[in-house]
Amino acid sequence: MPRRLLGKIKAETQSLKAHIALHGPFKIVLYQVGIAFGAIISAFGYSMFMVPFNLAAGGIGGLGVIGAHFTGWSPGILYLLMNLPLMVLGFVQLGRFRFLFSCMLSIVTFSIAADAFTAFMPRNMHTFPITQDLLLNCIYGGLFFGLGIGIVFRYGGNFGGTVIPARILHNKTGYPLSQTFFYIDGGIILLAGFVFGWELAMLGMLSLFVGGMATDFVIEGVSQVRTITIVSQNPTMLKHAILSELGRGISYWDVTGGYSDRKFTMLFCTITRSQVQDLKAIVADNDPDAFLVVGIAQQARWRRRISMHVLLRGLVVLLFPLLMGACENRTLRPVEPEGVILAFGDSLTAGVGAGKDESYPAVLAQLSARKVINGGKSGEVTPAGRTRLTQIMATHSPDLLLLLEGGNDILRNRDLHQTKAHLGAMIEYAHANGVEVVLIGVPEKNLFSRVAPIYAELAQEYEVVFIPDLVSDLLRNPEYKSDRVHLNATGYRAMAEEIYTLLRKHGALE
Repeated sequence: MPRRLLGKIKAETQSLKAHIALHGPFKIVLYQVGIAFGAIISAFGYSMFMVPFNLAAGGIGGLGVIGAHFTGWSPGILYLLMNLPLMVLGFVQLGRFRFLFSCMLSIVTFSIAADAFTAFMPRNMHTFPITQDLLLNCIYGGLFFGLGIGIVFRYGGNFGGTVIPARILHNKTGYPLSQTFFYIDGGIILLAGFVFGWELAMLGMLSLFVGGMATDFVIEGVSQVRTITIVSQNPTMLKHAILSELGRGISYWDVTGGYSDRKFTMLFCTITRSQVQDLKAIVADNDPDAFLVVGIAQQARWRRRISMHVLLRGLVVLLFPLLMGACENRTLRPVEPEGVILAFGDSLTAGVGAGKDESYPAVLAQLSARKVINGGKSGEVTPAGRTRLTQIMATHSPDLLLLLEGGNDILRNRDLHQTKAHLGAMIEYAHANGVEVVLIGVPEKNLFSRVAPIYAELAQEYEVVFIPDLVSDLLRNPEYKSDRVHLNATGYRAMAEEIYTLLRKHGALE
């Protein structure tokens, strides 16, 4: 028996050495980092969105939520404990040490990270959970959990859990994995329905579905690849045109028409979705009689690699609402009845398009019963505003600054990096003088008029209260506009009312 065991250990060791020799130590380490990163992303979604609201979206994670409800133990510890017998079962049935290595790192990392997030976030976040909306928690929980699982799978890892009995059953009986997952996860969600109520069970099922879509997206990617098949009697010109104009390689071979019995050449290549119209034009110019088929492919592999900045940019997009939620829940110091609020900016602050008493600072003064200084100057750009702010603050000594500046920089196509620097300097000056800042976003000059990204970046960098879409939303409504870029009296009143509500929410006004 010891010899047999030693022989198996030796065989596994040799297999591991061969695997390292094949892929190289650096790639092996990189893959382990990727697996750990994916497990941390999943743990974040689990702890931030699922555990606080008892959202049990199937799997061992769902059982961990249910178990924590009855035992008071942390879900991370329960996740690890419930996976241990499954890991032993998988070790025996699914590949021994190779299987153990593929899932141990992700399971242990997830357990530790989940408990760390659960302990850290409630104590260190201004507001936890960041939203009480169950549907938002359901969607974002599934999104982050599925994204992390997809990254783990993408780097060759295994998340353990209900995957293990499903794979064993499939290997033994051929029973489809999808059906096994459906019954196991469905049973766990059904159990959660009896424990937490059917509304949470329904949300758990939705979260499971969203997580599955996120996992598939990470593993398979977006279907942006198009396969092109061309049957032509003039293949040489087509081939050279596609190579030179689209930069795509082509395979071709001789074929025979089944109906005409004539000889043709079939060309095949892959292109991106954005190149389809260009390719159609090339075919029309070089061989109008060619037969063209455009197909959809899920993936195409060649030497090009997806760069890390693309993945990071995607994660920033996902995290943006969370970061904005943190900004929106900051607390402001109360402005006393004799205090001063400075509304500083350009024409939108000055009230262009309405009467002087109808500007948003004038209406805000009526609503708040505070002195509100209208520091608006039509046509001003941020370099001039930066200088003028120091003068007006020295004159009025405000307790709170409402900063709505930069619109003229955007309209005049100025360098937004410089605009951001000037706005940052204004915020720094206010903070240096003990004045808190509320930053109001200005829309970009485009069809959808979404807030320019520099404002969200400034809000995060300087940790100020941020109103992102107020101006954008008002300017998209014709009832609130006096012209293309200014509001009317009704619009300025709506703007003042929204700002007044926000100041009360954040504690600046009673």
